[in-house]
Amino acid sequence: MRGPRDDDSRTGCRGGASVVALLLGALLFAALPLGAGVVVACVVPGLGGIRPGLPLPALVAVLLGIVLVAVVIGERPLRTARLLMPGRPRLQGPAAELGAFVLLTTMLLVPLASPLGALTAAASASACYRCLERFLPQPHRSRR
Repeated sequence: MRGPRDDDSRTGCRGGASVVALLLGALLFAALPLGAGVVVACVVPGLGGIRPGLPLPALVAVLLGIVLVAVVIGERPLRTARLLMPGRPRLQGPAAELGAFVLLTTMLLVPLASPLGALTAAASASACYRCLERFLPQPHRSRR
């Protein structure tokens, strides 16, 4: 006689592993423009590149962590700009972009050797994200 969990537990494990693999793949794909920004900061002479002694797996983990932080933060820079400048709707968008850019530059100070390298990496990653943004489907946003 077979028990109730003989074959069913294996398929459930494979299903869970495939979901985790899909989420990890999506996270890696979302980190590609950020990785391109770091590559630009490494290629341009005089920017310092990656911190000496930082192994590649640690760099990938830091970049994935930055993407996760960006996902969690979401639209909070825009909400903050709306709270700080309630009467200026034309300035809220650029202020939110600037806040997100400063936050990204600050987070890139961890894996990169110099602030100028972090600024260059953040600028090139932001440009990559901006170029790819037009190909992504836009979610329906309700007006508040």
